[in-house]
Amino acid sequence: MLKNRYEKVTYINEVGESISLTYSFPYFFQELSGVDGITAEVIRVQSIGQDGSTVTNVRLMNRELTLTGAIKGKSKEEIAAYRARLLRVFFPKSKGKIIYEYGNIKRQIECQVEVGPKFSKQQTFKYQNFIIDILCPDPYWTEIEPISFRLASFEGGFSFPMSFPINFGQVGTKMIVNNPGDTKAPVFLKLTGKLVNPAIKNTTIGAEIKINRTIEAEDVLEIGTEYGNKYVRINGENAFHYVDENSDFFSLRVGENQLEYTAAESDANSSCILSFYPKYSGV
Repeated sequence: MLKNRYEKVTYINEVGESISLTYSFPYFFQELSGVDGITAEVIRVQSIGQDGSTVTNVRLMNRELTLTGAIKGKSKEEIAAYRARLLRVFFPKSKGKIIYEYGNIKRQIECQVEVGPKFSKQQTFKYQNFIIDILCPDPYWTEIEPISFRLASFEGGFSFPMSFPINFGQVGTKMIVNNPGDTKAPVFLKLTGKLVNPAIKNTTIGAEIKINRTIEAEDVLEIGTEYGNKYVRINGENAFHYVDENSDFFSLRVGENQLEYTAAESDANSSCILSFYPKYSGV
């Protein structure tokens, strides 16, 4: 029964307007289809005389969501207002994100309205069903807030205020970071304080990002490794030209990743915040 279930869908468009659908009016939630069962394209080749085929690649397709619900009002004017707000917030030229809560799980996904609200009038004007088609170019759901770690330094090396396996070097340290998602996750780094040639390495996969420059005490260095949105910025300005030519903008693999953070020199106030969003194939 509905009273034993908890589901909530919130859509937030790119200008910050939002509408939430629950098991209550004026915007009653009926169904959000497409939240799981993601489709994969399996790319195969078959050689002459080969039985079966060889899988060479697998890629996930766009996620297509369909949101169905209903509106209810006491008058034609009230129904018209609810319709107008739904049409405005879910305008097809507007990008946004869906936040889906199912039981104790709460995740989000970036999306684009593909077909705006279509209404189905019932026998009375006071109640109308609607359906909205939504396209998600990136098919993965993520956590609402990132998992973050603060790497705080002290004179002669670095320390962590957390219970992780740590090995101290002259100026550097190692730690284990677990990615609980279903696939690899890009990382976002924010470094502050005096640092000379800082580098962070994922020794589990053998990839390193190194910056060949002195970061002054008042500087802020930001690094992102997300596909299609890689960046290196110092105080908001592009700094890709300081990236070592052997660097690899790595992501965290599923499960444990051993990271090593080093610098040729650092001061007592330097630190690095590492953040990432675990990515999931469904809810």
